[in-house]
Amino acid sequence: MSIASSFVLVRRLPPSSYGVFQLINRRIAGYVVLPVQLLGFWAYRYEAEKLGGGRCLVQFAAAYAILALALGFAVSQSLGLQASTMLLAALLLALNPLQVAVQTLLSSLRPVRYSITILFHRIVYSSSIIALVYMASRGLEGAFTAALIAITLAILVGYKWVRKQLKDNKNCGKVLGEWAKAIHTPALAHAASTIASLDAIIAYTFWGTEIVAAYFAISIPSALAAEVVAAGLSYLPAYALATGDVSTAYRVVKMLTTITTPLLAYVAVHAWWTTLLINPTYHWASTPMTIVTIARIIDILHASLRAIYGGIQKGGIRTSRKLSKLNMYILLTSTMYVVMFLSTLQLAKSREEALVAWTLATLATATARLALLAKMLEKEGSIIAKETWKTLAKALAYTIIALVLATQLPPRQPETLGFIHILEATIPTLPVYLLMYAAVVYIVDPEAKVLLAKIPQLLQSYYSKFKNRS
Repeated sequence: MSIASSFVLVRRLPPSSYGVFQLINRRIAGYVVLPVQLLGFWAYRYEAEKLGGGRCLVQFAAAYAILALALGFAVSQSLGLQASTMLLAALLLALNPLQVAVQTLLSSLRPVRYSITILFHRIVYSSSIIALVYMASRGLEGAFTAALIAITLAILVGYKWVRKQLKDNKNCGKVLGEWAKAIHTPALAHAASTIASLDAIIAYTFWGTEIVAAYFAISIPSALAAEVVAAGLSYLPAYALATGDVSTAYRVVKMLTTITTPLLAYVAVHAWWTTLLINPTYHWASTPMTIVTIARIIDILHASLRAIYGGIQKGGIRTSRKLSKLNMYILLTSTMYVVMFLSTLQLAKSREEALVAWTLATLATATARLALLAKMLEKEGSIIAKETWKTLAKALAYTIIALVLATQLPPRQPETLGFIHILEATIPTLPVYLLMYAAVVYIVDPEAKVLLAKIPQLLQSYYSKFKNRS
């Protein structure tokens, strides 16, 4: 469903409208929810360690939504949106803080229902996009309406499930004050995200909506994969905090990276075909797509190991020093990313060169972040260090295997540029490629055989320890 809605948006909206929608929905929304995310960092950890305080996060988000609404109107007006679309965009931005608060607490307290809520949100969103943008041809207004419907229902369902867990009677002023004292820890991470998200603003300023639309378009396959992995990792820190079971956490990471790598490798090698599938309008961006997809493979591995690092730091706000150090590294790499992007962008003489500059900066930053995180995990003891380097080595090996196999099994040239014909061009090569990848991994990796045999048991163990939270 997510794939379908993404293709509908990128194919049905003109580049200018698609660029505006992604700018508001993916970048501006990230700025608006920042205060809730900062406090939510500690709310997540406090609830995982049964220290309470989650109710205070919801109350803060509800009050802050009023300010977010005003900010939404200001941003929408500056982008020159029509009155009806402006109202929809403002309401969407106003509801984002509430969604972040509810989802943060759900992921810590009721991880299984958190996953169900994510699925519910995606189904409603995708169905609404198909109905309003594809079938009713409502364009940008339909896209914002679909997003608004989905986020509203997701908040209502999520809050219904989490509110019974928020029974502590802590003084919210005291709790929020306690979190505020240690707010520098998440602030570093979110400052890094804010700085990194300036990329779209910079690109928009220098090259307009077309390059912004192209970047988000070529990122669709890897972004969807990252979204799936993020949902799987959302409660991994809480799992490690609550159980101390680091071995299972590493096995989950290996399983997720093994599954996502072949699809992303195929996209990276055959970007010319993927751009046709997404929208032939962006066929000129096939080289940048290869670069950004490889960067996303590294990003997924970084996010997975970062979840484990967060899960092994116990003790409430006493963990602030180590977590702050990690976030400082992320802040430095984000600054490096923007500086690198700005510097190389000055040399670009065409839209393709500008997009290559953007994606190369993304790749360099992802690599630097992963290297720094690996060094930090190495200092957490011999067991953690061994598991980390084993995970990295296998991820590299699986990626190389997938890339080599993908070069040997390219899609056919499609008969026409119709979506179905482009999709049919991968038959039978894509299924054969996936089977060959699975066979090679199974043969060369003894642990993969054991892992495949134990997947049902692993998942049962992973969820059973959260049984009382489901």
